[in-house]
Amino acid sequence: MKTLLTFVISVLLINNAFSQTGLIAKDTLVKGSIEKNCPGGFAAFNDYISKATRAPAMMFENNKEGCARVAFIIEPDGKLSNIHGTTKLGYQMEDEAIRSIKMSVGWIPSTIDSKNVRTSMEVGIQYKRLSKNTVKVEGKVVD
Repeated sequence: MKTLLTFVISVLLINNAFSQTGLIAKDTLVKGSIEKNCPGGFAAFNDYISKATRAPAMMFENNKEGCARVAFIIEPDGKLSNIHGTTKLGYQMEDEAIRSIKMSVGWIPSTIDSKNVRTSMEVGIQYKRLSKNTVKVEGKVVD
């Protein structure tokens, strides 16, 4: 009985060891790699978002607030593609966040071995009501 139990545990341990997947690319550090960034850093991104993004009228009318998330790809040349909302807040908050991101330029893609590579990114646009007629808009890096 002891031998059978030892055999079963050994098989489970060996199976677990061989079923491990390799390192996840996101967690792997590559010599000479540079992480993605927005033009001027994330403080500049927040400044840009607060100036370029307007609070939608529907949001005011319905007394809403929230954080609209937008995902996109930074191409090797710094242009953005596949820009889409990942939240469903409504009240045109995602539409305005997407518009602001589409207008931004000069993104810095990740670099691996001195070569720019396509990089995914997700950001949040926070709409926070300060008063009946005032909304604070700020950018947040999600990933």
